[in-house]
Amino acid sequence: MTTVSQLSPAKPSTAPVSTGSTSVRKRKKSRARPVDPDRDRGILSVFDWHKRSVRGWMAFVHVFLFSGLVFAGLGPIVWLAKSAFTPTQAHTSRA
Repeated sequence: MTTVSQLSPAKPSTAPVSTGSTSVRKRKKSRARPVDPDRDRGILSVFDWHKRSVRGWMAFVHVFLFSGLVFAGLGPIVWLAKSAFTPTQAHTSRA
């Protein structure tokens, strides 16, 4: 009678070995980021952006400017659409 060990030769296991409750993980080495000298240039520095009051005011300014630009951009488009559907004075004065 042949056994399983006679049919296939034993192969060494390639599975990782657990060492009990501790597990060893290899961390990827992070690349050193190049220092950008222009990063801190602007109206506000990185330090200023971390202040809660500055973030609040800048959020208000951004929302205000965005809504103003949307309003200014939609004004001519709405005027053009209104003009496309309303008749001119020449057509309304005919009786």
